[in-house]
Amino acid sequence: MTTDYVYNVEFSATTIINDVYDWMFATPNFGPSDKEGGVGLDYVSSKDPRIKVDATKTRPGQDGTPIWVTQMYLRGDSPVQLATGIEARLIEAEALLANNDAAGWLGKLNTARATLAGLTPLTDPGSVDARVNLLFRERAFWMYFTSHRVGDLRRLVRQYNRAPNTVWPTGNYFKGGVYGTDQNLPPSQAERNNPEFKGCADRNA
Repeated sequence: MTTDYVYNVEFSATTIINDVYDWMFATPNFGPSDKEGGVGLDYVSSKDPRIKVDATKTRPGQDGTPIWVTQMYLRGDSPVQLATGIEARLIEAEALLANNDAAGWLGKLNTARATLAGLTPLTDPGSVDARVNLLFRERAFWMYFTSHRVGDLRRLVRQYNRAPNTVWPTGNYFKGGVYGTDQNLPPSQAERNNPEFKGCADRNA
């Protein structure tokens, strides 16, 4: 797969609309996060060109909380990337890292970065843990708003043996209370009520 390959999921402005547009832009239920819970990535403050957020202004969310304004998926028919050559390079990079090929790992990351103006080549941070951090940061920034991050956070705990409180937001939530300890979403009641449901309901799996 070439690095510039893109396969999009398409939507309609009048029938099946882009839900990210609907929830994040049309009806601001949610907004972009920045360094959430002490361990979240600096999506907004990094000013990375892959994160299209207007950090110069906010608008009220549905409950009145100020939120930053996303500049992605600005229409109901905006497509979403389902599979890309960039993700292929990231998958290859992770496999090379698992085989202790730091030079090959870094080369794949920089092949991806060379496709976008404003991104400079990365350098090797020098340790296994730092390389994993950089790999998952690149995954998060390249695939922002495409529903990959929760899976990656779970993999960091399950496959990479990271402590949950170093991966998931912790401490006080800015609107009251504290962050919980759940690391995945339970199957919905509608699914569990379906006698044909054969999915996994084990939240520790």
